Amino acid sequence: MAPIECDTDHPVYNDLLLHSLRGAKMEQKFSINQVPMIAIVMALLVEALSTAALMWRSGPPPRVLKLLYLRVQVFSIILCEWLLLILECRNHYSAFPGRATIAGVLGEGTAMSNYQKHLYMILFPNEALVASQLTPDEFGKHYSIGSSRHFSGKVIFAEVDINFRHEYFRIDDYLKITESGIPGRPKRTKFVKSYRVLEHIDFQALQKLYLVTTDGAVLGLERSEQPADYSHPSRARLYQEICPLRLLVASNLDPRQFGHYITEETWSKGAPKIFFTTYDLDIEAIVASNDVRAFNMGPLPNVNPTNLPTALKELHEDPSKKTKTVSLNPNLDFMSYKAIKHGFWFSGGACAVYYRMPSLEELQREHNAWWRRL
Repeated sequence: MAPIECDTDHPVYNDLLLHSLRGAKMEQKFSINQVPMIAIVMALLVEALSTAALMWRSGPPPRVLKLLYLRVQVFSIILCEWLLLILECRNHYSAFPGRATIAGVLGEGTAMSNYQKHLYMILFPNEALVASQLTPDEFGKHYSIGSSRHFSGKVIFAEVDINFRHEYFRIDDYLKITESGIPGRPKRTKFVKSYRVLEHIDFQALQKLYLVTTDGAVLGLERSEQPADYSHPSRARLYQEICPLRLLVASNLDPRQFGHYITEETWSKGAPKIFFTTYDLDIEAIVASNDVRAFNMGPLPNVNPTNLPTALKELHEDPSKKTKTVSLNPNLDFMSYKAIKHGFWFSGGACAVYYRMPSLEELQREHNAWWRRL
């Protein structure tokens, strides 16, 4: 007989069929359409034996009847769900977008998933290249609140062109095994590499950049043209290096100069490529108008309030000094996305990619659901 086709996202299928029928395979002695009836007959037999045992062990008759009544109710619900499932699958399976055959679940056929595969480069809170069958929204939500391995905090990741290849990564090998093995369920994450990832990624392969809030809301940013010029070119700025370095740095350089300096001009505190942002803080005005007192811990959470004035003083006193470290600890988890100025940069020598951060007015108007969860 032709196998029944079922929607693998149907709750009855997931809870009853996938687990119950797999155990009731019966070594392929019965056709697939006989399996539901076999399960029902077995359930009736178990019910009869349990009721007989209760009566034999001498319980008060009302109590036995009450237990029997409750069990019959539960069994009736299960039986109705089975019948509805069979009718739905036979009459309406063509309307289900993600189908898998019961025969495939039981081993009588092959049910391969049709989920599209993606490559994601995680930039925060860790650095990794990950293969996944989740969409960007699903991946962001899973990684921020759906995985027990990451309990809290922001997540930032970029999608990488699925056709990108580099000899440093064994991408083809890992894409082949990016399958959950369970029909109807996408493979959430398959880590390809967790070390020196960014420096081996071609910037041309970068697609959207995604910002994920602490409760799993995802905002996608498109690549943009860099601003033609920056106001106050000599004004001190506060940069948050995100990947692979994590320093909080004050500098008189504009973002393009800063990215070039970190990836080309310095050896001790540099990297071949870097991903960073800048905070929307007038740090000179903040330092000038706010003395450090016991009740004022400064504008930067998790940072010693004396560090910022000290860094600015050194930059002013030594014009040849281009950067000054404010904190060795990453500050991104303690700052709101509202504090991001301009956007995010990928930089590697003369090559740079810029993702513009929408203004608060744009976020409220065009991405209200994400803005409300900040």
